[in-house]
This record gives sequence, C-alpha cells and structure tokens, in this order.
Amino acid sequence: MQFKLLTIATAFAGLVAAQKSELTPQTVVKSIEAVTDLSQDANNILTDLSFNNVFSLIPRALNNIREIAGAVRTDITMIADADTSKPFPADGQNQVCEVFRDFVRVHQALLNTIIGKSSFLSGTPFTAMGLPFSSTPV
Repeated sequence: MQFKLLTIATAFAGLVAAQKSELTPQTVVKSIEAVTDLSQDANNILTDLSFNNVFSLIPRALNNIREIAGAVRTDITMIADADTSKPFPADGQNQVCEVFRDFVRVHQALLNTIIGKSSFLSGTPFTAMGLPFSSTPV
C-alpha cells in the first residue's frame, strides 16, 4: 500500500510540475521594468565615462550589461514556459505597451550614449569592447 501511495504522489507531483503557469500583464510589466531599470543604470554609468574613470566604470558597465542579458534570458524562459493561451485584457495590453515604450526610450538613450563614447573609447584598451560580450550567453 505504501508503494502505491508513493507512486501516486510522485505521479501527481510530476503533473503539477508540468502545468504551465499563467502569464499575467503584471508579470510582463515587472519584467520589462526590471530590464529598463538595469539599462538606465548602464546609461548612467556610461554617461559619466571619461579618461579619468574609464578603468573603474567600464567593468561596472559591462557587468551591468551582463545582468541585462541574464534578466532577458530569464524572462524569455519564463514566457516560453508560461500558458499563453489566454490573451491579456485590454487594460493589461495597454500597461505592457506603456512600459515597453519606456523600455525603448531608455535603450535608445543607452545606444546613443554608447555610440557617443565610441570615439573616446577607441583610444583605450577597451577598443574591442564587444569582446567581453561574446562570452555573455544570451
């Protein structure tokens, strides 16, 4: 009897684990906001970049960008594993769109900052700034 009970409990645990969690607009909004915040932090770090602080700020910025990649990877996995069969309600869709607009604005600013610093960085050992990114799994 104990063996059957253990078998049933194990099977039930497997079924529970196999169920997909429901994806909510709030979950998506929080995930996008977290990546947006990390991106804003990276932009703030790189905005202050100068010859005087290049060796202290570049490692911080690269670490921050790695955190962005890790957060995005986690979010993609969460979305891929979630139950997406139900569409979001209209107000949830609006929330996601609004937070995504902020995400795009922050990333445009971050890219403009990086592009603006590229000529400055060409005179430093960080000329090959993309090399550390190649080891960052996405």
